[in-house]
Amino acid sequence: MAILKTENLTRRFGGLVAVNNLSFEIPEGKITGLIGPNGSGKSTTINLISGVLPASSGSVEYMGKKITGFAPHMVARMGISRTYQQIRLFEKMTVLENVYVARNLMYKSNLADVLIGSKRLSSEDKANEKKAMELLELVGLADKADELPKNLPYGYRRFLEIARALATEPKLLLLDEPAAGMNRDEFMEVMDLVRRLRAMDISVLLVEHTMEFVEAVVDHVVVLNFGQKLAEGTFAQIEKDPQVIEAYLGKEEL
Repeated sequence: MAILKTENLTRRFGGLVAVNNLSFEIPEGKITGLIGPNGSGKSTTINLISGVLPASSGSVEYMGKKITGFAPHMVARMGISRTYQQIRLFEKMTVLENVYVARNLMYKSNLADVLIGSKRLSSEDKANEKKAMELLELVGLADKADELPKNLPYGYRRFLEIARALATEPKLLLLDEPAAGMNRDEFMEVMDLVRRLRAMDISVLLVEHTMEFVEAVVDHVVVLNFGQKLAEGTFAQIEKDPQVIEAYLGKEEL
């Protein structure tokens, strides 16, 4: 069963067609890889699904409901969360507050309510703070809870963004290049974290350019080229596809 599917999804920027009649499905409870050469439309596709960009035509359906044209906050409240290629954190809040605020915003009407002082924390607020700490433990940042994000190494900032995305308890998580810029140890840690998401019953759409990562974690792969679907299948299938090989590396193998 598909948790999300797109049908003829298209996005134009003037004369440029960044995503062109794209139709694919994300199976529920699985990790789907979205790969392709630079400029193939991967991040634009995530932006269309998450509501950051409006579609020029076509549709996005999530859990049987059309969400095409929904604003990002509406998409998030329905159970779709995401990370970004360019990390976006609240730099003046602590690591814990970054996750706590993301979680509380799902239940409160405005940011001012979320930022009320700790003396007025309700039982629900305290439960959310506890959950935020659990997420920091999940990503290995519990001992950094009181630090500011700007003082964290780059890889830790990536982990914090993932924890914040998980704070909304998504059913579908969109990860846009989660391992970008990481050293080898951090790379292995984030790869292990993504694997563990499957056990948490979270469906994942993973945009990633490192084939080692894709091969290790995904159940299914969709390949884009020039905004169109070039191929899809298991990693073993697509790595032998002549069109995929040519799109990536000329006539060499992946």
